[in-house]
Amino acid sequence: MESIAVKKVIILTPNGFYEQHDYDGNPHQVHKSGWAKKDLEKLGYKVFGMRGLKYLRNDHAGIKYKPWLFWGLCAFISEIIFYSFPSASFDLYAVKTFKRKK
Repeated sequence: MESIAVKKVIILTPNGFYEQHDYDGNPHQVHKSGWAKKDLEKLGYKVFGMRGLKYLRNDHAGIKYKPWLFWGLCAFISEIIFYSFPSASFDLYAVKTFKRKK
């Protein structure tokens, strides 16, 4: 991605490894690796947290606990907090900007 990017690369990935098979019959949806904040930072990415606190969601990002309305609201509110604490968030949003010579 970096070799063909003009301005930036943006990655949205689960925080850590989550097993996923051919989702919706698409073999390209199989998860083969997991990424952590430190892995992406070593590659020069600025990393943010998405989808709130990791432990409130199941493997497919659904709300893990019942009542769904209460825990869904907790997950939603936690998105604001865990945006700045990506190590504890469900997803990682990573951005790397390039300054290419013309």
